[in-house]
Parts: sequence; structure tokens; C-alpha cells
Amino acid sequence: MRTITTLINSTLLSACLWTASSAGAATMVTTNVVGGNTGWNTTGIWKTNGVGTAVTGVVPGNTYECAFNGVAFGNSTANTRMRNLYATTSPLFQTFPGDSLTLHTNTEFRFKRIDANNIPPSISPAWAAIPA
Repeated sequence: MRTITTLINSTLLSACLWTASSAGAATMVTTNVVGGNTGWNTTGIWKTNGVGTAVTGVVPGNTYECAFNGVAFGNSTANTRMRNLYATTSPLFQTFPGDSLTLHTNTEFRFKRIDANNIPPSISPAWAAIPA
């Protein structure tokens, strides 16, 4: 019985610590189409929980989601689209600064060339895709 009680207490403590450590994080959502010469820091595309005033920039501690905007994925469509940073001065390796980036159904991430010879690998602490 003592083992079960210790296990339950450990589990509850872990859950409380996890909740306390993640309490300040926000979920930032976009339904925008990020253009070919911009990236995840595009002005005014991220909204807290998908509502409210859009903000600029991606910061550690928040999670980020690309949500369905009502336009189905396809060629020459305006479905939700995210891109890596784009500029000739962008670093060759790019790390998405948020805690995670989730792509929902009918959204996409396009990797862009920095110049004719470099398509920068983009990495994130946690890439996720939500199936249909």
C-alpha cells in the first residue's frame, strides 16, 4: 500500500510542477498566408489563442500553431502558410525560437532559399503535425 501511495503522491507532485512551470506560456495562432519574402516574424500574424490583437515576433516560452483559415490546401490557394526567415543576411541554420510549431490540416510550411545555393534547414524544439 505504501508503494501505491508514494507513486500517487509522486505523480500528483509532477503534475503540479508541470502546471506551475507552463502557466506563463501562451498559445499563439495564425491563419495568415506568409508571403515569399517574409517568414515567421512577419508583422502582426500571431494572436493569443487565435483572438485579440495580432502581435509580431516569435519568442521562447510560447507555443505556436498554424490553424485552418477556411481555404483548402492546394496550388495557388490562400491556405494558411508559414515560411522560414528570408533575407540574404539570414543564418544558414535557422531555429524556430518558440517552444513548438504545430501545423493543422490544410496548412503548410514552405522552406525558402536564402540564395541560389542555400536552402537553410529550419529546426524547432518540437515540430508537430495534427492529422485530419
